[in-house]
Amino acid sequence: ANDADKVSAALNKTIQLGITTLPELSQGFAQTAVVAKEAGIKLEELSGAVAALTLKGSSTPTALTGIESLARVIINKTPEATAALKELRDEAGKPIKFDIAEIKAIGLTKALQNLNKATNGNAQVLADIIPESLAYS
Repeated sequence: ANDADKVSAALNKTIQLGITTLPELSQGFAQTAVVAKEAGIKLEELSGAVAALTLKGSSTPTALTGIESLARVIINKTPEATAALKELRDEAGKPIKFDIAEIKAIGLTKALQNLNKATNGNAQVLADIIPESLAYS
């Protein structure tokens, strides 16, 4: 399938699984998709995240903004994020990187699960790594 077919399928799946419409998605999906791709987030994961966030009550623009903010955090770490990540390990004892390479290798969902486990859900440590409040709402 070509890129247009993939995007069309992803948008249709987002509409099918989430609470959104094509006009709502057309407002910002392309911009978010560009940043998400740069961060290593696959189109299917972006689509799934938008669907999940809208199902939980986020508006489509809020969901897209949050995912784009999260992608920007992955691309451009703050010094606080870098310091906090140095302390974290996964269950196998390997460092949590939460970077583009890790996102590409294991996917955004698994990377977020690993990050949450490694921090024991500590909101302050998570805020040091993901300072954009929208990114983990």
